[in-house]
Amino acid sequence: LYFEPLSLVEQLVDEVAEMPGALPLLSFTMSELYRAYVRSARSDRLLTKDDYQNLGGVAGSLSRRADEIYRSLDAPHQETLCRVMLRMVSLQAGEVARRRVPLAELRHRDGQPEETRKETVLTRLKEARLVVSGTDNEGTPYVEPAHDKLVLGWPQLWSFIKQEQETIPLQRLLTQEAATWAKNERKGDHLWDGDPRLPQLGDLRKKVPERFNALEDSFIEESERRRRFFRNLWIAVPCLVIAGLSGLTWFAFRERNKANEQTARAEQQKKRADSEAITAKQRLLGSYVERGHQLLFEQGKPSEG
Repeated sequence: LYFEPLSLVEQLVDEVAEMPGALPLLSFTMSELYRAYVRSARSDRLLTKDDYQNLGGVAGSLSRRADEIYRSLDAPHQETLCRVMLRMVSLQAGEVARRRVPLAELRHRDGQPEETRKETVLTRLKEARLVVSGTDNEGTPYVEPAHDKLVLGWPQLWSFIKQEQETIPLQRLLTQEAATWAKNERKGDHLWDGDPRLPQLGDLRKKVPERFNALEDSFIEESERRRRFFRNLWIAVPCLVIAGLSGLTWFAFRERNKANEQTARAEQQKKRADSEAITAKQRLLGSYVERGHQLLFEQGKPSEG
């Protein structure tokens, strides 16, 4: 194959020279030029400037290829592609850049359709050379966009970013916190049970369960469970205190009533004893008076004979 005109070579080199990953980007563009030539069904063996311009240059060739893949997928796979690509985007100080994603971060729970769809999407992106995979210095497998131009120049991805620009930073933070939680043996003090952002994560999870990976799902579930536990505890403790105070009040009231009843019975017994003592004294006095009268009568009675 030949270039027509020859200046197209310099134009290609100049466009990618200052970009990160210049050689992979140039390779991709050349591949797209070849695909355009094959589709044209020409036999002149020429890669022309018109073909290059129809691609939209380097950035345009990436966008066109990504659009082809996106349109070839059904709706569920398109949504999965959106979620995968958004994880490969970094938003820092208003700037957008590509992000290397550990494969573990894309792992969902076993049996979820999202896991199968993710594998299909990654395979398609790799075959199109839009995404590359590798292993970092620590032996961790990863995937990342092959070119910054894909992140910066694909309109469909920018549409995704615009829709999720408020949730992307939150999800990045969640990913970091969930990883820290896992490294610390999933201890409760690393959960978000007291974090005001937890309800927002819960709402996002209800709307789109596939949004979060397996570890993030577990982190959210445990945080919500711990929050419910402490919330119930804060409700239960005052109730127990109130119940305890009520019990003590009832016990004191009952004991006071018992004491009052005992005092009343003691007073009644004392009154009864006093009454009985007075009655006994009166009887005794009456018997003495009667005996005295009898003695006086007997002394005053004339003797017989």
